[in-house]
Amino acid sequence: MIHWNEIVMLVIGVAVFSFSLAYAEELKRIPHWLVLRLAFYILLTAWAVTIVEGFILETTLNILEHLCYACGSLLLAVWCWKLSFGRKVGSE
Repeated sequence: MIHWNEIVMLVIGVAVFSFSLAYAEELKRIPHWLVLRLAFYILLTAWAVTIVEGFILETTLNILEHLCYACGSLLLAVWCWKLSFGRKVGSE
């Protein structure tokens, strides 16, 4: 069964994805951008899988969805850690 909040989350995620493609050069100035981008893409995948699981392979896609949430959250935590405690360029 599909819930409206799942559809809204996917629509917002696709809008942010479009924004990230349009402004990719500017967003590269964010420290450790690759980790943040990968975390977002994995979370976007989880949001899409949430919708698809309402139609096919419910159990399998549910497991994939939660694995994506776990991996995306872990990558987001890594990005926060790198941003806060990572080695600064030029510091000795």
